[in-house]
Amino acid sequence: RLACLHQCAPVPSLQCRYPPAMRASGRGARGRGAGRGSANGHAAARQLNAELARGDASAIRSLVRSRCAEFNSVNCATALHRLAKAAPASARLGGSDAHWKRSWAAAAKAAGGEPSSAEAAEAAEAAALLRERTAAVLASSEEVSARSLTSIAWAVGRLSGGAGKGGGGSAATLSPLLDAIAARARALLASGALDAYGVANVAWAIASLHAAAAGASSETVEAPHPALLDELATFAAATPDAFNAQEATNLLWAFATLGRRHGPLFEALSASAARRMGDFTPQGLSQTLWACAKCGVRKNELLLAAASAAAPQLSRYDAQSVATLAWSFASLDTEHGPLLRAVCAEAVSRPADFDAASASQLLWALSRLRDGVSPLAVRAMAARLREVATSGLQAQQLLYALGALAKMPADSAEGREGGGGGGGGGNEAPALAAMLCGAAADAAPTLTANKLGIAAWALARPAVLLQVPSSVAARWEAALRARAVQVREHLHWRTVGHIELGLRTLAGREGWPPSREGEPLTRCLTAAAARGVAVASERSTRLNGAPAALLLRLSPWA
Repeated sequence: RLACLHQCAPVPSLQCRYPPAMRASGRGARGRGAGRGSANGHAAARQLNAELARGDASAIRSLVRSRCAEFNSVNCATALHRLAKAAPASARLGGSDAHWKRSWAAAAKAAGGEPSSAEAAEAAEAAALLRERTAAVLASSEEVSARSLTSIAWAVGRLSGGAGKGGGGSAATLSPLLDAIAARARALLASGALDAYGVANVAWAIASLHAAAAGASSETVEAPHPALLDELATFAAATPDAFNAQEATNLLWAFATLGRRHGPLFEALSASAARRMGDFTPQGLSQTLWACAKCGVRKNELLLAAASAAAPQLSRYDAQSVATLAWSFASLDTEHGPLLRAVCAEAVSRPADFDAASASQLLWALSRLRDGVSPLAVRAMAARLREVATSGLQAQQLLYALGALAKMPADSAEGREGGGGGGGGGNEAPALAAMLCGAAADAAPTLTANKLGIAAWALARPAVLLQVPSSVAARWEAALRARAVQVREHLHWRTVGHIELGLRTLAGREGWPPSREGEPLTRCLTAAAARGVAVASERSTRLNGAPAALLLRLSPWA
């Protein structure tokens, strides 16, 4: 009767399956959230769910607007699932009305029609009503099954952007629903009703919602519900083999996205993954390594097993998985010649498969590794990046490209067949440097303080700056100065150093005007540096004073 809850097509973010206990008991089919009212109440809920399961997105939104107050947990799960499967990739559950109008307009256009403004407004209204009703049902005294909660968590995570793609949400919009999911998950986990599938789904939904909120904010957004996350991690660390490959990948991805390096969790799931590499898809394998690298977890057993499994099969990997795999090894500063030779062969044989994200990420990795790195692969990715960058680069893609450019040897512009580290960028390096410098100038007004500092550091490399025309460098200097003043309150001491290095390098160019003392930027950098010194001094005093205080407290003569 609720087939739509359990027959959702696998998506890149999560693969759905039935937990064995639920298959045996039959609870997965109905759940106990269908209500405990009269027989008529049961029949009405089942009839409503059948209509939701049969309807398209328009019909579901109509039911939400007209009968949302009748929805129980299963009805909410069904509606969310159907909308998650029907929505375009850009749809975000927590988005503004304008965002939902754009998202559903894209869906309608793909289907061959253009929605009216009224239809787009109705879509936004239905989304808000469904969010509110789902949060209310989860927070009520109604008994919600683990299957219903898991279905809701999957759909909410999917609609919030899935797999870590930010945007379209605010903490205020998403917080009530996230709080309700978290509270219900803690109760089910405490009662032993939440299995590995549910744990992975809940963690993935929390991370996806957090990524949406963080992407919509210019400030740092702390990871929500740390107590629940610790409980989920403890459960997983104690039962790592209960998680199938996709569940393990998504759980690790969630913790990496949330920035939570839970040692026992990564230790247990890494060891379990190393024993069953054959169970992982190319995307799952690369994302598992990405999560470990993101949190700085270097497990040689896992790295060796992944390299051995991936290298012979790399031609079957999509370009993004190839780039993510190489990035993970580079981020962990781990050389593996056979794997990198296979990666480079793919880069040379099919460069057109790489888009801006994968090309910039792979170029960054190749610039930091040596063993097995082919100059031909570096040239291929540099050329490809120039092609795809004409339509623009996102901030992270720009930073990867700039970081790669900064690490390329000075002789790469002359096309010498140097050693590793991307030696031999061919004649692509000068053109790439000019293009990226111009892109940095264009992107500067949107860069955070930290990203602005990284860009300044990369473009301060003499071998890079010498390849940039003076007119482009002047644009970059003006953009750097303006943005540094705007983000002055967020300048870290390291960022101050990077920006100052960038400005001094620009001032050192032949015929360049001297640095201007006493200007607003100089005052901003001085004040930021003073704040950094004060913070470092306070921390040093606190840390250095602790041993002395402990010694005095424990010494018999004190």
